[in-house]
Amino acid sequence: MQFKWITACLLASTMLSTYAYAGQGRGRIDMYVKNGELKFHAEESGKYTMSYAHWVKDEAARKQYLTSNLVVSDEKWTEVKLVVSCTEDADLKISLRGQWDKKMRNWTYFDDVTAEGATIKNPGFEEKDGWQFAKSQQVLDESLAHTGKGAVLVWHDKGASQFVRIKAGEKVTVSAWIKFCKQEPKDAE
Repeated sequence: MQFKWITACLLASTMLSTYAYAGQGRGRIDMYVKNGELKFHAEESGKYTMSYAHWVKDEAARKQYLTSNLVVSDEKWTEVKLVVSCTEDADLKISLRGQWDKKMRNWTYFDDVTAEGATIKNPGFEEKDGWQFAKSQQVLDESLAHTGKGAVLVWHDKGASQFVRIKAGEKVTVSAWIKFCKQEPKDAE
């Protein structure tokens, strides 16, 4: 009897968690500096959070890398704002990716990426300038872009990145419009 009850609870929990995430996916904005320490300002970033990279073993190096876990819709564009600062003048690497998954690629669109307190080149992905990503990831289709005709489509291992110069102690607000695209097995070609 107890086995049936536990099985029923597990089944209900699985169904509810699947329902709760229907229409949603996950994206990431990661930030990295070679010198100094990054600080995340949660009070100014709304419901979104960042944490230090737990997979980096060295404590000092870990504080140079912030990562986020962004739950976003696959039905509409979601604006995300993350506020950071650094203890030293630095080149901040902003990386756009889909959420990591052991077996799946989480494809995510990004568009209209800006940085208040720094300068982003080509924020709307209308051209390839300013960003590092594979040419095949640039999407030039008005029906898929948030604004204009361009967006970028990324997953964890095929991100898009750009360096921006930031000043010690000054807050930088990185904003992006994100929309989840799809999930597919990593072994799919």
